[in-house]
Amino acid sequence: MDASAAKPIAIEISNQLSATTAINRASCNMLSTPTLSKKLSNADKAITENQGELSKAQTAYIKTREENQGINAILDDIKQQSLELEKTFEQIDQLEMFVNHVKDTFNQVADCVGSMEKSVLANSGLSVGSIPMSFKFVSVFGTGASG
Repeated sequence: MDASAAKPIAIEISNQLSATTAINRASCNMLSTPTLSKKLSNADKAITENQGELSKAQTAYIKTREENQGINAILDDIKQQSLELEKTFEQIDQLEMFVNHVKDTFNQVADCVGSMEKSVLANSGLSVGSIPMSFKFVSVFGTGASG
């Protein structure tokens, strides 16, 4: 590289150093002013306070998240118990249907027995009283003269 080419580069570097030095000098002068220093101090205090608030918010967030996880576990347990209750109610409904079927069958049998008792009584000439026929069988088999 020849001397004529190095001269513009040296001038450019010199200009950049001068500009940087001027900026540094100006910023030092600005920082040394009481107003700016006070503003920076206030900004530092505000940043420190905000960091404290941010830390509190972060702690509250973590606590809320942990509580939320606990609540979700409880809700899952409740859901599981609810499903078990639904199965139990379905079984109860099936048992109720079975009991009703047995009751209906029993009532049909009782009606048939009642019809047969009435037929037997009508053919034998006995009267039907307020007491069901099953309690009158004793009088049918009795030796009684009070007939």
